Amino acid sequence: SQNNNQSKLIKLHFGASVRVRVIGMNTNEIPKRRSTPVGNSAKYDIVFHGKSVIAKGVVYFINLASLLPNHTFFIPDSVENLNKIISSDLPHNIICENITWESGLLEIVKNAKLVINPSLWSAPIEGALVKSAYFNNNVATVKTRFGYDNEVSFIRNHLRLSPDFKVASVQIIDFFESKTSN
Repeated sequence: SQNNNQSKLIKLHFGASVRVRVIGMNTNEIPKRRSTPVGNSAKYDIVFHGKSVIAKGVVYFINLASLLPNHTFFIPDSVENLNKIISSDLPHNIICENITWESGLLEIVKNAKLVINPSLWSAPIEGALVKSAYFNNNVATVKTRFGYDNEVSFIRNHLRLSPDFKVASVQIIDFFESKTSN
C-alpha cells in the first residue's frame, strides 16, 4: 500500500492476517538531500500546488483568494482552464500561468510564503504534498477525516486549515502574523 491508512483499509476488507507492506511513493523529483527553502524572495504569497480540479481544492483556493485581497495567489494553470471549473471571474489577486513542475513551478513553490495543498478527497498519497513539504517550510492542507496529510509528520510548519474557507482565511492571516512576529 502507499500509506498506513490504506493498509488498515486492506486489513479491514481482507482480514487481519493479510500481509501488507507500506511502500510510499517515489516522485523521482526529490533529491536525496533536502534543500533549504528560499522563502524570502516570494514572488507570490500563497501558491496552489495540485491539479486544477474541484476534488484537489482549486475552488476552495479561489474562495480563499477572494477573502484575502491583500495577498497574491498563484495557480499553475491557465485562466481558460479555470473558467471551465468556475462560472465567475477570478479574484484580482490570483495570477495564473500554465506551467509544470519542470517549467517553473518548482521555483515558485520554493519561494512562496505559503504553499497550499487543499485536496478535499482521501487519496492514499499526495505527490504534490510530499514535494511541497520537501521544498518549502510552510505548507497548508485542509482538514479531512481520511486525507494523507493526517499521517504525515514531515511538514515543518503544517497549517491545518478549516474546511470552511472563511475560517481558513483567518487562520492564514494569523499564520502570517505569527511568522512576522518571530
